[in-house]
Amino acid sequence: MKRAATILAIAFAVATTPTVQAAVTRSILLACKDEADLRTAAKLRTGADRKAAAEFEAGKKASGSCIEIPRNAIVGIDQRKPPLVCIRQSGGLDCYWTVLSAIDEYLTKPVAPKEPPAPKKNP
Repeated sequence: MKRAATILAIAFAVATTPTVQAAVTRSILLACKDEADLRTAAKLRTGADRKAAAEFEAGKKASGSCIEIPRNAIVGIDQRKPPLVCIRQSGGLDCYWTVLSAIDEYLTKPVAPKEPPAPKKNP
């Protein structure tokens, strides 16, 4: 009876685990555990005081509340609240809020960075 209950519990956990959609980051982006922190960072970035924005983000990164995710990182989408999305890094336990426009939901593989144009030759 105990073994059947364990098997049933495992089956229930697997069946109720939310489906996470794979996506790729389009650029280096800031992502925060708390949606309010991300909104504050975005507001500061669009304001005139770049120093305040940099200090706020540095403090949040130092505390682990926010992280910087590199371009072409494969992430899973946990929650959507447009224009925001909560993503989880591969193998990560925490969900981080970021802007949905910085995530490419439809790629199956990261895109290689574009090469700079060849320098023009002077005749």
